Amino acid sequence: MPYVEPNPAAPEIPLLGGDVTEGVVQKGDTVRRPHGPASEAIARLLDELAGTGFDGAPRHLGVDSAGRDVLDFLPGQVAIRPWPAWVGDPARAASVARLVRRYDDAAERLGVPAWARGLVPADPAGSPPPLQAPPNSSRTSMSPRRTWCSATGALRL
Repeated sequence: MPYVEPNPAAPEIPLLGGDVTEGVVQKGDTVRRPHGPASEAIARLLDELAGTGFDGAPRHLGVDSAGRDVLDFLPGQVAIRPWPAWVGDPARAASVARLVRRYDDAAERLGVPAWARGLVPADPAGSPPPLQAPPNSSRTSMSPRRTWCSATGALRL
């Protein structure tokens, strides 16, 4: 869906520090990222999450005139290298854990949508490898990451 630019003169501010996607910028109250092979699936996932009432993910707003995906800008701090001092704060870790749990609750209600069956998520360059479950576990694999770049899920521990 084409995105109608409300303020074409707004400056683009590079968002640095990501490990996976180059060329991400903030423009006004939106984020622009290069359109890629997973863009359609991610847009659909974000729409599905919005439908559950989950507010911890950006909304996909469309594609701008430069062909980039346009998402809501979610204000906050990002833990990028070098790690900021607050990264080890127990209260922040608990906050992240609550957010991940809310995401898991929302995603669990979705199940695997029909449009996503058969998709095989790729591990983007620079992303951490999936964790393997212990040998006595019934789980086959677990992934420590949550990223709107790859939108890969994880099994609950």
